[in-house]
Amino acid sequence: MSAWPSPSSGWDGHPQGALPLGIAQRWRQRREWRVPAAGVIDTRRYGVDVVCERKAKRFVVEQHYSGTYPAARMAVGLYEKRGHQRPSSLVGVAVFGVPMNQQVIPRHLGLAPDRGVELSRLVLLDQVPGNGESWFVARCFRLLRTEKPEVEGVVSYCDPVERRGDDGQIVMPGHVGTVYTRR
Repeated sequence: MSAWPSPSSGWDGHPQGALPLGIAQRWRQRREWRVPAAGVIDTRRYGVDVVCERKAKRFVVEQHYSGTYPAARMAVGLYEKRGHQRPSSLVGVAVFGVPMNQQVIPRHLGLAPDRGVELSRLVLLDQVPGNGESWFVARCFRLLRTEKPEVEGVVSYCDPVERRGDDGQIVMPGHVGTVYTRR
C-alpha cells in the first residue's frame, strides 16, 4: 500500500481533484489512498451479502474518513473468500441510509420519503482490485431490491470539500466521485 500525490498537486495535466483512468480513490483507517486500479476484479473470489449493523458500523467508523456511521436502513458487505478452511474477510461496506433532510427523496426522485434511500457510505479496502466499486454497487442495488422491495430509488452524493484534522493536516482531500459517473 502506498500513498499517491494529493489531488491538489495535479495528476499529469489532469484538473485539480480529477483522477486519471487507472487510479482508484480508497480509504483506510480514515485516510485517503490513491491506488492503481490494476486488473479487473475476479468476481469468483468475492461475495456480497447483508451485513449486521454492528459489524458494518465497526468497519465504516474505522475506515471511512468521517469516522461516523449514518442512520441506516440496510448495510451490505463485500466479502473476500479465503477458501474452505478460513472464513471470508469483510473488505467493503455500502450503507443505504435515511437522508438528513426528508425532502431529499421527494425533490430528487419524486417519491415519498420512505420510498427512497441515500447511498450514505461506500468503503472498499485498497486490496480490492480495479472496478471493485462498480461491481459491488451493482450487486448492492440488486440486494436492496430483494431485501427492501418498498425502496424505489437511491440518491448519492460526492463530497468534494477538503477536510483537515485538528493538527491542520488534510485528512480528506475531497471525493472525485468516479464511481458515480458514466464513462
